[in-house]
Amino acid sequence: MKEKGNWNLLKKIEREVKPIDEGGDSTVYSIKNTETGEIESVAKNYDNFDLMGPGDPKVVEEVLRQYYLDTEKAKKMLEENPNPLNQSIEIGNTKYDLRYKIISQGEIILEQEKKNEFTKEKEIIKSSVGQEYVGGLNLHVLIEYPKGSTTIEEQKIFVKDYKLYQKLTEIIKKLFSYLSQNIGANFIYGAMNIKPFINEKDKTITFIITDLAASLSAYHKSNSKHKMLR
Repeated sequence: MKEKGNWNLLKKIEREVKPIDEGGDSTVYSIKNTETGEIESVAKNYDNFDLMGPGDPKVVEEVLRQYYLDTEKAKKMLEENPNPLNQSIEIGNTKYDLRYKIISQGEIILEQEKKNEFTKEKEIIKSSVGQEYVGGLNLHVLIEYPKGSTTIEEQKIFVKDYKLYQKLTEIIKKLFSYLSQNIGANFIYGAMNIKPFINEKDKTITFIITDLAASLSAYHKSNSKHKMLR
């Protein structure tokens, strides 16, 4: 990962930054090119990273770097074999083979200074920038599907189907356990980090994994390789 300085750099290079989601310990932003109108990437602002009190920025940065490396290892494993556990699921009378793809985390680290709303003291917030933007809804939104939601054809089968959601959760958690054991990191499943897409022609379901840690704080605290950072 690369240190690139202040968060305001995004404005200087003519990028529109807009909050689109809330993670376990971060706020997720879309980064739009103001000239083309296209969303180019995603930024994760770790403004709720409770590691050591308010979140020591040096510790946060080291954890982000380690998490980036662990994610890349898992990504490579699934590129070599998108279905390492030979998983499948039946929906109705049709069998679908499963495929997994991991999206790299942002490769650039930025920071910004913010005032803590409780202590009123200034804090340094670290952000990862540059993750590929993936359209569509995540599993959490698909099962809740609040009023006003819209989705694409490849995701309609998952909308408010709680039984299917339970089956998929059980299956995907096995994949997370497999990756954790093989890489030596405690990856944590979160439905908000999974975007499913069905292909009726090929009879496959592809899961795009945007994050391997539902909480980066929990990932940090449960991994022995981070003991020197605590």
